[in-house]
Amino acid sequence: MKTPFLPIALSIFLLLSGCGRKEEEMPPELRPVRYEILTRQGLQETRTFTGQARPASEIRLGFRIGGQIVDLPVKMGEAILQGQLIARLDDSDDRLTLSELQAVLENTKAQRDTASAALDRVRSLYARDNVPLSEYESAKSRFAAASADHEATLQRIALQKSRLSYARLVSPAAGRIASVDVEKNENVQAGATIATLSTDDAMLVRTGIPEAYISRIHTGDRVQARFSTLPESLFTGRVYEVSYVSDAQSTYPVTVRILEPDPRIRPGMSADLTFRLRDSSRDSSILVPLFAVMENPQGRFVWVLQAGETEGTGIVHRRPVTPGTLMGDRMEITEGLSAGDKVVTAGVSRLTDGMIVRYDDPETMP
Repeated sequence: MKTPFLPIALSIFLLLSGCGRKEEEMPPELRPVRYEILTRQGLQETRTFTGQARPASEIRLGFRIGGQIVDLPVKMGEAILQGQLIARLDDSDDRLTLSELQAVLENTKAQRDTASAALDRVRSLYARDNVPLSEYESAKSRFAAASADHEATLQRIALQKSRLSYARLVSPAAGRIASVDVEKNENVQAGATIATLSTDDAMLVRTGIPEAYISRIHTGDRVQARFSTLPESLFTGRVYEVSYVSDAQSTYPVTVRILEPDPRIRPGMSADLTFRLRDSSRDSSILVPLFAVMENPQGRFVWVLQAGETEGTGIVHRRPVTPGTLMGDRMEITEGLSAGDKVVTAGVSRLTDGMIVRYDDPETMP
């Protein structure tokens, strides 16, 4: 007969024996960190100067002749196409002159044709010795004079047509009207600015740099720009022009080109330009991210990473440092670090001296 308690007893025995086994110990999870390999860099400081925006390309449009403006179809801020009419002068007198010249042309053409026919007749008679040489020479002279009058009239007509074309002012390129400087029915002189055309979406910002800093600014330097009307946006620019002489305010004009065209930026807007100025007298310094520098009662320190026993792990050590000049988001370290040191830049909280950590390769840092 089967004993009903045997399976139950066996189950209890197996359960008790399982509880008696030592659980396998799991290794503690290592704290992740990131680091930066230090190099010697040129020491830089930042300075901010105020400037004003203007279009990168402006064309001042004017007539080659003077007269009264009878048509002015464009308005300030309007986008226009190449060849579009900007303004037109009263050309009624010039058209009347052209009509008169065309009538003169018909007359000179008739005189030339008559002189040509006469020359042909006299030449034929002279060939048969029926007229003297003097009459033949006279016929040639009359033909030459008539031909010269005809050519001169043709040239006067060509010049008059050019003058008529000068009465129309058209856009040499597509762009936007930055300003209109005259009004309809106004009399203008030759060369006077009628309108200003901006042909480029890019913007320049011009500022004045004091003489103490101008030698540390060079064409191509990167600049950060923030416009007062767009405080939430930060734009990148490059130094476009650096003046060699100072202006009336004893500052040196410097022009910065904004690299990212933005329709919100308009001519005349003020902007703060932040330059990174290199100190040539201290051209080799150790700079570390500001957030990597910690502080305790003993002073400033950083965490330096040394290679661990396994790949991807390391050991951190506290390294006292002597801080120098603050350079934006980085700090100069005058003592305590050397080029090639690996300084922890992320995961610095709750580290202890000698702690084993795991790290990401610095090339994968964002």
